[in-house]
Amino acid sequence: MEGNDIQTFAPIQQACMFEGVLASPPSKTSTKMRAAKALRQHEWNRYVGLWQPHEMSIKSLVDSVRRRKIGVEVYTLIHEDMVDAIDGWLYRKGVSLPVYYFPDLATLSEDLKYHHPSLVVHVSTQEQAQAIGIKARVTDTFREWVL
Repeated sequence: MEGNDIQTFAPIQQACMFEGVLASPPSKTSTKMRAAKALRQHEWNRYVGLWQPHEMSIKSLVDSVRRRKIGVEVYTLIHEDMVDAIDGWLYRKGVSLPVYYFPDLATLSEDLKYHHPSLVVHVSTQEQAQAIGIKARVTDTFREWVL
């Protein structure tokens, strides 16, 4: 517990990008077309449901939260209305975490300056890592996360 909170508290020590780390956009042509239609119609739950989950990343996320008791945040750059859809998607995978939208990597990087100094942010590309800075770690979706 922390302060006057009556619930248990896990300090946020990890964060990850939804896109590229936890899931990838559809790759099949027919699925891409359905995803584009869902995106145009702002049907976020259907859109996120078409993404391909990365099994090892999700297992690492669940392990971090449940067994290791490490607080984790999830970030997205897609759309602010996507937050609730990602939250529901994660809940179906077995975890309930804070999900935040950022309009771009520069805004995310600016906000991360005020987070815990030991925070690690799992990203999918070297370009994202360079934009975020020293807290970023490029994650292989086929391997377990390492703090």
